[in-house]
Amino acid sequence: METLPQILDLFVPLDAYLTEWTGALTFLVAGHAFGQLPSVKRNFHIVIVAIIAISVAPMTFEWMRARRERIAA
Repeated sequence: METLPQILDLFVPLDAYLTEWTGALTFLVAGHAFGQLPSVKRNFHIVIVAIIAISVAPMTFEWMRARRERIAA
């Protein structure tokens, strides 16, 4: 039979949940505030392109690095 600490280890600690919710709410509120700026409202298409470019950049850099290593080998 398992002891109480072993049973409690199966659950994520409460502080992890609070951290996740705090982070999510922070980004939600910051995103809303950022989206209310007039310059962002006028140029939202640029914001979308920037988000996509930032998201794809690490994959592109890794692909280029692997390609260089493959060619050098």
